[in-house]
Amino acid sequence: MSEKIDLSDIEELDINYIELDPEYQVESDSNTIESDKDTDISDEEEDSIAIFSRKTHVQEVHYATVPIEYPKTSEYGVATVYNITGWKNPRDCWKNIQYSLGGGGQSSIKNCPFFGNISVKKEERNCMGIKRCEFIDPEIINMSHNEVDFDSEFWQEIKERKKALKERELQICVQEAAARKALAEAEAMELINLEKKKSLGLL
Repeated sequence: MSEKIDLSDIEELDINYIELDPEYQVESDSNTIESDKDTDISDEEEDSIAIFSRKTHVQEVHYATVPIEYPKTSEYGVATVYNITGWKNPRDCWKNIQYSLGGGGQSSIKNCPFFGNISVKKEERNCMGIKRCEFIDPEIINMSHNEVDFDSEFWQEIKERKKALKERELQICVQEAAARKALAEAEAMELINLEKKKSLGLL
């Protein structure tokens, strides 16, 4: 996964040119999603929606070549499309997500408009909360969000606190090193003075 992948030849699909196959079917396997949330599409929203099936459409599509820790979510739906070229395990995209995932299921979409009417498997996961350390700030636990923006004021404040903590730790290390050096120098001087006294016959 360390090699760079050129995605410049990938074009975003214009939904104005998508025609749903009138014979569209869902071929199901044993772990099928029973119902797909039906969403009403307003004229304003239609231009920005990507259609995956008759009942699965989103307003935003993000493209990635590496797993994403905090994928964006939205009540209107967000899709993340991974280019898995060169990945050893295509399922790695699920491993790095920092949310607890549960539920969902799998189904087949015979003709997926977004991917040029090819057959695809749809796998759905539901967010069950965030993965967290037992010492996490309660403010983070109780936050509601659709996107983790590391440039936001909240995350900048956390970065500043971490930076200040590291600087303080470094300052303590420097002080401890200086104290150890001073102690070693004092012990060395004491030994030198002891040797001088011995050589002068004072001991």
